[in-house]
Amino acid sequence: MEVVVGQVVAGLGGLDTVVANAGYVRWHPFADGTELDWKSVYDVNVHGVFNTFRAAIPALRQRGGGRLIAISSISGRQGVPGNGAYTSTKWAVIGLVKQAAIELGPEKITVNAIAPGPVDTPMYRSEGQLRSMGLSTAEEQDRVVGAMLPVGDKSALAPNDIADAAVFLASDFAASISGISLDVALGYNASYTS
Repeated sequence: MEVVVGQVVAGLGGLDTVVANAGYVRWHPFADGTELDWKSVYDVNVHGVFNTFRAAIPALRQRGGGRLIAISSISGRQGVPGNGAYTSTKWAVIGLVKQAAIELGPEKITVNAIAPGPVDTPMYRSEGQLRSMGLSTAEEQDRVVGAMLPVGDKSALAPNDIADAAVFLASDFAASISGISLDVALGYNASYTS
């Protein structure tokens, strides 16, 4: 990551925003998770975000501030059956963001997370996802999930919906926002109890 940041700074003259979009899952119930399941998912989803942020911080400091954005998940806002290690990593990303926001705020570096709901990607449409939901087909998945999403008539977000949220958090409009987890979930988050 340090090499990549160095290339960006050399090629573009600086760095203003970094989005750590780490996402890896090994589908398993909590009690059936192996050490490999937990280690490999944490290595990508948590350590990947940390390594990305750590590599970017010196470049942001050189610019006098900037934006760090991590992709968490609605799984980081509630327990999700069958998601084993993934769920806890996405909670950890939110904690990482909050800690970094406190420490980096005085340097004009904002740190935020985006917590997407279902996004129409191969990970979401995978056999493991269907199995964890007790479903067999994408059509069943759309019917079940769509019923829990009060906004619009979609059963899953498009990747650009998450990109739009990142663009907002990177913009001057979000200059005073730090330490949050922004749910982009077609209203699914309205069902949270707290």
